[in-house]
Amino acid sequence: MSLAHTKKANKRYHYFICTEDSKRNFKICPVKRVPVDIIQTEVLGQLAELLQSPALIAKIMEINNKVSAPKLSEILKNIHEIWGVMCHVEQCKLLHSIVSKILVFEDRLEIEPNVDGIKTLLIDAGVKVKK
Repeated sequence: MSLAHTKKANKRYHYFICTEDSKRNFKICPVKRVPVDIIQTEVLGQLAELLQSPALIAKIMEINNKVSAPKLSEILKNIHEIWGVMCHVEQCKLLHSIVSKILVFEDRLEIEPNVDGIKTLLIDAGVKVKK
């Protein structure tokens, strides 16, 4: 999906559209367009859950056994909590670094984490990580 907007009564409405459908003469994508705020809200909710999921913590601990699961969980929780005070550019940079892909379906979103990006984020937070 790609970002697009329309303008009505001097107000811009931002949304994501199916990139493939925008290139075709006919539309086949089941998800035509989704308002940006809906995607952002859902992604942030899922990201909060993802950052606290035992599966992600276990995956990170596979590449870094020098930090305890509770400490790792605390660091990831803090990342989510500071989101609200970050400017939009910082939020985008963080999202792009820790999320590999966001898949949009008619009834759900799926987020694929970027474990290497999360590893880099942990290093930036001062956690010693295996090379």
